[in-house]
Amino acid sequence: MMNNKKGIKIITLYGNKVGGTEKAASDLRNVLSTKYRCNIEYLFDNVTKNNINKIDQCLMFFKILFKLKYEDVCITTDYATYCLLIIASLFKKKFKHIIMWEHVPKDRNGKFWLFLEHAFSLSSKADTIITLSELEYSKWNNPSAKKILIINNAISTNGNELYKSRINNKEGLVYVGRVTKDKGVERLIDAFLEFFPDNINLKIVGDGDELERLKYRYKNKENVIFLGQRDNIAQILSQSKVFVSGSYYECFPISILEAMSLSLPIVSFDQSGGTESVLSKAGCGFIVSTGQEFFEKINLILKDDNYLSLGERGYNFVSKNYNPEKYSESWIKVLDGL
Repeated sequence: MMNNKKGIKIITLYGNKVGGTEKAASDLRNVLSTKYRCNIEYLFDNVTKNNINKIDQCLMFFKILFKLKYEDVCITTDYATYCLLIIASLFKKKFKHIIMWEHVPKDRNGKFWLFLEHAFSLSSKADTIITLSELEYSKWNNPSAKKILIINNAISTNGNELYKSRINNKEGLVYVGRVTKDKGVERLIDAFLEFFPDNINLKIVGDGDELERLKYRYKNKENVIFLGQRDNIAQILSQSKVFVSGSYYECFPISILEAMSLSLPIVSFDQSGGTESVLSKAGCGFIVSTGQEFFEKINLILKDDNYLSLGERGYNFVSKNYNPEKYSESWIKVLDGL
């Protein structure tokens, strides 16, 4: 019997990297699969960034693209992939509709891709542009855009009971995310070691191309604990007092929002506006620019008997604004309208 469901293809980069974009793509597939034929195409499955140059990446992309079966809708998760898709479609059209789903701040794209946008306004060829925040919406919104929307990614708050059950049994600081240069893990650790005594721990949860180098550099620092990639993230977060981040920029700070969903206060170095746009509305943490500020805000949280109220504000904010049901309804409305 012929399957008449609309076909959706989500195209993202690495199948073997676990980060916010990869998790968002997986979550969206799970949501859309209830109504559509939806799957993910990983362009560089099991290939690390260090093993392949940019020219070879493009060639691999085109090779994969031309092998793809026809689908009704293609959803890209970054602007560079979207541009390559548009270029490839000039030679062999594979999709009836294309959605730009942006997970990288616009001004953080490479100079070449920004030049293409400035010169040819390629984003205007997308049927819909989906942004993750008001800040990114303002950057992409222009008269040539066909349709642009804000759809917040969904964050589950199911783990909050686990956090509350361990309210008196938590310790130290925690970072969860990719261990890469753009995530600023090194500057986070340096700030921590400069100001905090040995009796406070910093847990680093995640994998990435900086992990082994940082493990070696800090191998004699017993209060910096590298846990690697873990599946029990909610359990680790529930055992910690404060979520910290050294990231240089975030478009949609999914790890921070997941920490907020577990009522953790937040302290972040991100000055790009992505994290600040969340924390300023939620009132559940602080943006810092120096190690001294980092120290002061962490101490303020740890020494204040009412510090848990910060975490509670974060939980309430996530519950209200990142509801999975609202997320599903918004995406289905977009796809049914194509």
